[in-house]
Amino acid sequence: SALARGADDLAGPLFRESLILTREVGDDWGSAACLINLGNMALGRASFEEAEDLFSQSLVLWRRLSDTWGVAFCIGCLGALAVYRDEFDRATGLLRESLELRRALGDNLGAAFTMSLLGLAEGRMGSYVEAENTLVEALNLVRELGNVEMVLDVLQHFATVMAMRGEAATAGRLWA
Repeated sequence: SALARGADDLAGPLFRESLILTREVGDDWGSAACLINLGNMALGRASFEEAEDLFSQSLVLWRRLSDTWGVAFCIGCLGALAVYRDEFDRATGLLRESLELRRALGDNLGAAFTMSLLGLAEGRMGSYVEAENTLVEALNLVRELGNVEMVLDVLQHFATVMAMRGEAATAGRLWA
């Protein structure tokens, strides 16, 4: 949307300036956070090579910092990128790794978000039963957390998988 592009137009230069400053003072945590934000902005513009480069740089820093949450988040971003690129084997591997880390941290919302993407990737690979199980687990978790926005996101992924599976009526009910 124009509003989102406007926010990117404002945020992008600020994140780039912040990245320069955090690098100058040796703030790896700040640099890693800027790189993730810039990577997500590039992903939103479908600049996949740029997004991968930014996420990869960020991941190096999160690992250097031994920051498990940052590693899990960044690996999840790389998994999302792989889904957008239709690299589903890579996506499922990355998303499972991110999910394992998020569960170990007790990050239930992050785990649910990751499961939603994982279910979509599994569905795109034709693993419909696995996708359905993953999405049901994600849906139960976000309902338990009371996160209505995430319930809608999971239902959207669920509907997409049901449509791919040839279950148009179920997909229609989920999209409604």
